[in-house]
Amino acid sequence: MDAQNEQHALEEVGDRLSQLFPSVDRTTIDGIIQEEYARFDDAHVRDYVPTLTENAATERLRELAPLVLPVAPEGGEELQPVDSDVSLDPYEIEARSERTGQLNGEVSNN
Repeated sequence: MDAQNEQHALEEVGDRLSQLFPSVDRTTIDGIIQEEYARFDDAHVRDYVPTLTENAATERLRELAPLVLPVAPEGGEELQPVDSDVSLDPYEIEARSERTGQLNGEVSNN
């Protein structure tokens, strides 16, 4: 991946993260993206740098602001209930359990 394509990909990352975290101003988002991107300055293989940057920036932004989920689809389609059968990525399940301290539906008795 050349530098121009990398910069274009990072701009798209900024656009996506701005939609997911509308309470965070774009300057802050771009700053976080650039900080995370700088961590990969010495990387020889550049193909995944934008993706790795987006993942790291998303994690940092989750600590700053709540995630805004996409709006319901148009065309009369109904949303599924929250407790419906949802297939989550195993890595997402692990990440959520680390953030909440719960795994497999365990409930804290605090």
